[in-house]
Amino acid sequence: MINPIFFSYSNQIMTEMPATFFGLLAIIFLIKKEYYLAGLSAGISFLTKFPQGIIFLSLIVFAVFIAKDINSDTKMPLANNQMTHSCLDNNVICYNKKRIKDIKKISVGFIIITLLFLLINQNLYDDALKPFKSATTFQNNYFRAKLGFQHFN
Repeated sequence: MINPIFFSYSNQIMTEMPATFFGLLAIIFLIKKEYYLAGLSAGISFLTKFPQGIIFLSLIVFAVFIAKDINSDTKMPLANNQMTHSCLDNNVICYNKKRIKDIKKISVGFIIITLLFLLINQNLYDDALKPFKSATTFQNNYFRAKLGFQHFN
């Protein structure tokens, strides 16, 4: 996400700065357990620069695999293969209802802002996916011919 090119272009108005800001804001909201705001910030980051969609996927992965519920009775497996209660099939991943609700909250925040973006595009361009199609042609993507995307002016 951050490299020397990032700093060399930081004095110019480009999409990397706001995309990085909202991506980092999403991570901060996730740490503070503000899941709707984390999803909303990840959505804004994605809409600012489409490859930042990886932030949303990272939030989901964090919520599923890494986050520990402090006030939950679900425990992670012990190091010597002894399992505590509520774990499934000796896997490291332990699910509970709170974790699934957190994932839903992150997803709702992301989907709300993304759907708003798609609805605006549908009204403006009569094609909700036009910015995505334009981005693939702008980057001279090899797969655009295979997918049938054409250049839009």
